[in-house]
Amino acid sequence: QGTRDPIVPVENGDRIVKKKMDGTDQTTFGSYGSGVGQFKDPAGVWYDSTDGYIYISDTYNNRIVKTQMDGTGWTELSGFSIPQGIYYDSSSGYIYVADRGNNRIVKTKMDGTGWTTLGSSGSGDLQFRYPQSIYYDASSDYIYVADTDNNRIVYGGGGITPDIIVKETITGNIVIQLLSQSVFFDFAVDY
Repeated sequence: QGTRDPIVPVENGDRIVKKKMDGTDQTTFGSYGSGVGQFKDPAGVWYDSTDGYIYISDTYNNRIVKTQMDGTGWTELSGFSIPQGIYYDSSSGYIYVADRGNNRIVKTKMDGTGWTTLGSSGSGDLQFRYPQSIYYDASSDYIYVADTDNNRIVYGGGGITPDIIVKETITGNIVIQLLSQSVFFDFAVDY
């Protein structure tokens, strides 16, 4: 499974910052723009400690980027509209993206294979209004989505199947994971 140790946060809208909680050992990468090594308001970041890659929702470039902190291995995937939260499952190679502008969740691999979508615009079952964050729980095979403008958390089968259940409140680690992805840190969180 993918890990979040440490979280690689977004800072100042155009770069990725990796920093220890005590403020030491800071590394930055990126600048403003649309090319390789450039970002426009990256919103979601996932760090995979098994191979050192970071997965970035590059929001206003409408793409997902996979790279290392020094820029090597840069790969990008388009087809999104204002992507926000991202989760990478290293055991399957799938990324899960809260595709905010399209009001949907996308499950795919970085090469575009296995592209599957869930959702449309609205407030009913299988509908979202600007989903913000996503978390995948491999043990239950459920995805958890912060459905921002509907003021709810939605969860259902991680295979992107239509068994979504709407909950007004959910407590526990899942909510903490979702909330931590929605907050933009000026520092790294080391779990």
